[in-house]
Amino acid sequence: MHFCRRYTATNYTCHTTNGLGQYSIEKFANIRGGSSAGAYDQTDSANAQQTSSTIQCLDFYYYMSDIFNDARIQAGWKLNTDTEQIIEVTPRAENKWHRSQSNFVAPSSSSYQLAFRMIRNGPSTNFYFSLDEIKIYDVLCSSGFTATATTTISI
Repeated sequence: MHFCRRYTATNYTCHTTNGLGQYSIEKFANIRGGSSAGAYDQTDSANAQQTSSTIQCLDFYYYMSDIFNDARIQAGWKLNTDTEQIIEVTPRAENKWHRSQSNFVAPSSSSYQLAFRMIRNGPSTNFYFSLDEIKIYDVLCSSGFTATATTTISI
């Protein structure tokens, strides 16, 4: 899956290593993470639920529009004042979606917040953090995802 940017209904770019790629309209979280003023630091949260399993798998796709100024996304959980980072991902040079899968121990409460913190340490007026297909499975990530309990997260 490569990342495509649509400017208007008929104007888009989707550069791949083989030239212009296939294009289809999709919905995803696209957060503008920059200004000419300097650093950017924002956290977006969504409700999640723990079922019978305390070991869960966070599975999501991400994209960052360039590799400069120490950009990163930190994913973790929050419950009242307790927080725990699950994973930190950084941009890659390839113009495509990247997948992240991480096992974590869910908090002991039946519900908690999943938080995505987007950070960039330098100015940019045209920088984007993108997230898609955010899911939590009640099994280890390496188990092949045959579990029936899945939480889909909307930010």
